Amino acid sequence: RCDFWRWPEAPHLPTLRRFLRLGVPAGLSVMVEVTSFTMMALLIARMGEVAMASHQIAASLAAVLYMVPLSLGIATHVLAFEGNSQVRWFEGNFQDYEAWRRKELGVDADQPKRLRYKPLTRN
Repeated sequence: RCDFWRWPEAPHLPTLRRFLRLGVPAGLSVMVEVTSFTMMALLIARMGEVAMASHQIAASLAAVLYMVPLSLGIATHVLAFEGNSQVRWFEGNFQDYEAWRRKELGVDADQPKRLRYKPLTRN
């Protein structure tokens, strides 16, 4: 049941601090990357239409070449680390995997559940 009108719970400050310790550097790196690409595009735009078009082609190609391996890595991670971070490798197609997963997890396989993550530790 979802109750939109109830008062939200107070944030847990130690958890929020841990998220900020990870999130602020990642956000700053994304900000620097986006700003540098924008500045480069503005500088190249002064060189004319042909230079801007060739820069756009190169930037689009770089984005595609980056996003395909990234999406494959994310999909592999999601499939490999289902449920309580246990690694289960399966050889075969997706339909066979779904049948195997239902057999392994039982009747609750298709019901969403809250995951318990391992605590963050320093090595």
